[in-house]
Amino acid sequence: MKLARQLSQTSVQATPVLIERILTIVTQKKYGIKKVSANNVSFDKDSYTGRGSGSRYQNFVKLHNGTFKITDNGEYRMVEFSYLLFERYEIGFVLCLVMIFTTFAIYTGSYAFLISVAFIIQQTIKYYNLKVVAKEMFDEVLK
Repeated sequence: MKLARQLSQTSVQATPVLIERILTIVTQKKYGIKKVSANNVSFDKDSYTGRGSGSRYQNFVKLHNGTFKITDNGEYRMVEFSYLLFERYEIGFVLCLVMIFTTFAIYTGSYAFLISVAFIIQQTIKYYNLKVVAKEMFDEVLK
């Protein structure tokens, strides 16, 4: 299960100008560029550092990966930005922890399930923060 999102908007700028702007912004934000074609740019977080996801802070301010696709419609270009907020292992890890703590709380009659609330809050904050990061990146491309 992937939580992918998409933003799209039209632009009057030429496709090569948009591609150049996307490459500049992706490089400035220290993402690794996976693929560049005439109307498509793909990037990811892990290939830039070469050592995985980096610090914990990086997980809250960097998208896992994304793709900009530009479709030429004559007098304007449609720019679509698809990005990934969470990987499968993150969702599975949090769900397992929630189930373990909740099961333990039910079995012992304690309040251990409250520990799982912290994991849920963390992932919720990450979700909304990364949506803002993606929107800012998309708006920078279209300025």
